[in-house]
Amino acid sequence: MKITTTLALILLTGGAIPMQAAVTGSIHPFAIEIDASANLYPSGAPGLVDWGKDALPNTDTPSLINCIATGLIPGVTSANGGSGHWYGVRIVDGIGNSDQDIFLTGGKENDLSTWNIGPGSVGSSKYDITQAYLANNQDSLFFGMERRSNNGTTAFDFEFNQASPDPATPMIPTRTVGDVMFTFEMMGSGGSGSAGGRILRGRTKATCFDCAR
Repeated sequence: MKITTTLALILLTGGAIPMQAAVTGSIHPFAIEIDASANLYPSGAPGLVDWGKDALPNTDTPSLINCIATGLIPGVTSANGGSGHWYGVRIVDGIGNSDQDIFLTGGKENDLSTWNIGPGSVGSSKYDITQAYLANNQDSLFFGMERRSNNGTTAFDFEFNQASPDPATPMIPTRTVGDVMFTFEMMGSGGSGSAGGRILRGRTKATCFDCAR
């Protein structure tokens, strides 16, 4: 699949993180490797890279716009004294009481009219997203995320929409036929979990594929 369209990404758990700015996540001709190092240390295999690119001083102009991080902002998008660069797009979310986009009430996955999003705390760190990653080459789309605590059962959704959200309500996705959602269910602590996906066939009905339940 050659990626030629612009996708709007909505990352869901206790809230919604939009990614809609005009940025590129292309890492062509490379691909993100999937290995036991949790994508922290490249294996050196030809054509494969990890999300972390290097540990060199980062002199890029720092910014955080629509959750998309450029450069490093100490205490916001990096630790104090942090360094390094990354492949693809890095998406940074507020944590603890600094979240700006949680579900205040409602939040039913298939009923967007219940989505009431605003600043607050998601509560448990088990479903508090800290950052996510997005990249592509000419054939594949790569994505991943981190949560504040690795202990506890919860689920995270990556929703890829073909249409951009309404600028007046940027946290609410504009869903159309053919949109795709991937769900990752975390079981307890450690690396146990399952993954599945759905493709939207109509406005209210989605078809499950490769779902592990």
